Amino acid sequence: MGPSRDWRTEIKEQPNGLLETTWAKRTGCAVCGFGIHVEKRPHRFDWMRKRNYRECKFWMYDMGWGAVLDYIRIGWRGDVMHMQQLTMPQCGEDCDE
Repeated sequence: MGPSRDWRTEIKEQPNGLLETTWAKRTGCAVCGFGIHVEKRPHRFDWMRKRNYRECKFWMYDMGWGAVLDYIRIGWRGDVMHMQQLTMPQCGEDCDE
């Protein structure tokens, strides 16, 4: 049995000749934490929870990845997909009140 592949992911050739995936911009293990400290939320673990909650539950709770993220102070709990902060426009000199 070969490696599984998400049906939504494709490998496309870019105009500069480089190959790039259409979904993940990295390869390897689904729970690779390399570089997570520089990602803004929603990050790869938030997307995993949205994409496949059972997989997320397995890695975060059963295998202990959640404790690792807690230890390095990376947020992963909560539904950040619905917690995006709204920015209100600021009134300038030409603001009609």
